[in-house]
Amino acid sequence: MFVIANNESLRYDIYSGPFTKNDQLTASFYTDQFKFLPNIKQSVAQNVLGSMNKAASPQVPACQAPKSSANAIVGRDDAAYADRIHKAWVQDMYRRDVLERRNSDTVWKSPGYVTTDSCGPDPGDDTPHAALHYSELTHYVGSKPPSTDPDASVDFIVLGYIWPRACDTLNALGVTQKFDDAVIYGDLQSYQTMAIYAQDCWNGQDCSK
Repeated sequence: MFVIANNESLRYDIYSGPFTKNDQLTASFYTDQFKFLPNIKQSVAQNVLGSMNKAASPQVPACQAPKSSANAIVGRDDAAYADRIHKAWVQDMYRRDVLERRNSDTVWKSPGYVTTDSCGPDPGDDTPHAALHYSELTHYVGSKPPSTDPDASVDFIVLGYIWPRACDTLNALGVTQKFDDAVIYGDLQSYQTMAIYAQDCWNGQDCSK
């Protein structure tokens, strides 16, 4: 199988130690199901992932206003937009912090958000921090290809929330599909996947292959 999901389905860090139900729901709480198409060429499935990422880049600039009304109810798209703005902010802090540390002999600072007090001339209780580490991620992520043969047939599984875009991408690549061609993949929901992985792979089993 080859699986595609979007990186916004994982909402919080997972720390070392016991993995609890609370960790499961904090990290990923969406109840999306997965869509499934059988017998798709592996090369096509991988091209879908690459094409979707090209379409998703560049991300929305930090200073661009969202299209939705300021008075609209905050929905999933608005939350995704806010997440992109937050990532751009963290990325900029990290870039500036790296440059500062390269160009000076600054003392060690604990990691955290870099903040300033704009409510007067006094800086208040703002504590200097080293910016949190930032790594650029693609908007869509895929599983490890199951075969070394690009012409091998795979079960193509896509998170239901992004299936419309994946379906459009398949058609753009010359693989004719209708929205209803994909069927629900079992009764698995996205918030359950991390717990299943933890149960199978964090109890001594090698899941690196």
